[in-house]
Amino acid sequence: MGTSTSLGLGRVRRWARLTAILGILLALLGLVGFWRSREGQRTVLSSEQQELVNPAGDFQVSFVLAGRDYDYDEWAGPLVERDGRAVRSYVTEAKLGNRTDTIMFVNIVGNRVFMVSLPRDIVLDVPRDTGIKARRIGLNEVYDKPAFYGSPNRADNLRRAVSDLLDLPIDFYAVINIDIFEKLVDDIGGVELTVPQRMEYSDQAAGLEIDLYPGFQHLNGEQAAGFVRYRELLRGDIDRIDNVKTLASAMLSRLKTLNVRAIGTVPALVKTYFDEVDTNISLALASQLALKLGDLELEAVTLPTRDVAGSKRFVRTVPTEVEGFLAGLFGGEARPLTETPAATVMLSNRSGLPGLGGGVKAQLVEMGVPAARIRVRQGGDDPVTRVVTTHAGLAAAPYYADMFGVGWQQVDRLALAEDIEIILGGDARRFYSLAQLAQGGPP
Repeated sequence: MGTSTSLGLGRVRRWARLTAILGILLALLGLVGFWRSREGQRTVLSSEQQELVNPAGDFQVSFVLAGRDYDYDEWAGPLVERDGRAVRSYVTEAKLGNRTDTIMFVNIVGNRVFMVSLPRDIVLDVPRDTGIKARRIGLNEVYDKPAFYGSPNRADNLRRAVSDLLDLPIDFYAVINIDIFEKLVDDIGGVELTVPQRMEYSDQAAGLEIDLYPGFQHLNGEQAAGFVRYRELLRGDIDRIDNVKTLASAMLSRLKTLNVRAIGTVPALVKTYFDEVDTNISLALASQLALKLGDLELEAVTLPTRDVAGSKRFVRTVPTEVEGFLAGLFGGEARPLTETPAATVMLSNRSGLPGLGGGVKAQLVEMGVPAARIRVRQGGDDPVTRVVTTHAGLAAAPYYADMFGVGWQQVDRLALAEDIEIILGGDARRFYSLAQLAQGGPP
């Protein structure tokens, strides 16, 4: 057994695997009903978007699926190891947290269900005048911070964030309570599968008791949840992914065996769905159960990201890589994206943070700006980060201003050979990962 920190991370990973299974079942039970009704409410894709995600022109609908777990760390003592068991020093009634540590983009095209997992720590720049102190947050914090988009609808804010990240319109959202999984498995009468090894784990605060023996067996909802939450496996993530696939297959098999008898199961499933899910999908729509569940094909993948230099937490996406990934996944054609401007750049470090200029240059190079186009110099203190350009760099100024979330101005001339000067001012501390590069830790 590891430390309390590793155990906490383990709970996040267990919930991530759990929500992946929830998405599969929700897609099968409620959302496939889109085949038959209300297509007029879906977003109309542009021709370029259509060529990317649905080149064949099949029926298509998309949504964001996210999972909320209980906040045990706030409502219970720290995890400690006692007699080989993870226990808490004290336990109170846990409450649902507002962080969505599992987030997925689900796109149904024809009879295929594509599930794209998005890492929770994808970095997002916080817009100005939101009242949010941090200048950067992770994707999993959007639901917790309504001010990010200035709307009280937390779930729709998360849909908007994923839509902005992928540069694709997304129709619907569904934010799930962890309890729904066990209820749904119980509502379909459980599942049958082979447990590959002895699984034993206990966390009294989380109410998690896993006690499974190897072999083929029937699992109820609580046991099935334990099966995908268990993490003490020989090959780590490889075996955990295999367990997710095993349970997904078992759930699909169970739904197929229900066949016409499933009509009696639908009311309980739909009631469970709406009791535990924050969604903009109508009850009438979710009540439709597709008769040809066996025709569905599932593909589950993870969005590619890169580490943010100097950050131990954040990862980032690269638009060209995301576009190529989506095109490969859906068999479509990537849209042409704005290329890096050809203008030359001077990074003037006036922040008072030694080394910040070099760190920013390294990040720009990672984002595709050729190193030969960037020069760095140290200057006197200046309070404001901004972009300054001559007429020669006018077309490139908005590109860099948007990248840094700052304003830009045109001047007649610069006392430089470069086309653009990016002044890194004293407010550069708001660039969390960039300030880390300079100081070796959070600003």
